[in-house]
Amino acid sequence: MTAKQQTASGLAATILFAIAEENLPGGGIPLLVVMAGLAVAAAIWGPRFPLYLRVFVTGATFYLGYVTCLVGRTMEPGFSLHTLSGVFLLFGLYAALPTLTLLRLWRGRLRLAVVASVFPVSLAIASAVAAYEENQFIEQHRDGIGPTARWTVSNHWLAYDAKTQHLWGSD
Repeated sequence: MTAKQQTASGLAATILFAIAEENLPGGGIPLLVVMAGLAVAAAIWGPRFPLYLRVFVTGATFYLGYVTCLVGRTMEPGFSLHTLSGVFLLFGLYAALPTLTLLRLWRGRLRLAVVASVFPVSLAIASAVAAYEENQFIEQHRDGIGPTARWTVSNHWLAYDAKTQHLWGSD
């Protein structure tokens, strides 16, 4: 297989993994178990992994970073000190070590660029998704609504008071 084909295979496997993980019950436990296994394998075999596996592990690490940032970002509406501290805490607890194992998978400056980009890219995407969800929630409930599960993180909720035009929520 050519490098382009291996990269495409790794990306396709990452997308299929993310779709499967979103549809599995267990509240993210399957993701954490798979990522722990991938991180250990990456730490042991490192650059001996074929390119498609290195791309898959890297994509899965970005996905884990996104999920942890999304959970932290949706602890309350908007981007605040509270949500930012949640993002840092959850990313640090669950995604920091898998991110560092990427140093074993890649060589040269590429590995530093990949590792340095996981957190900011994950945070930017999670923030955009959460902001979109909050805007859509207000659009759909112009007359107001009480606590309602978020569609991004179902154990977090949003509520909207139409009179004061105030959106609030919690984890």
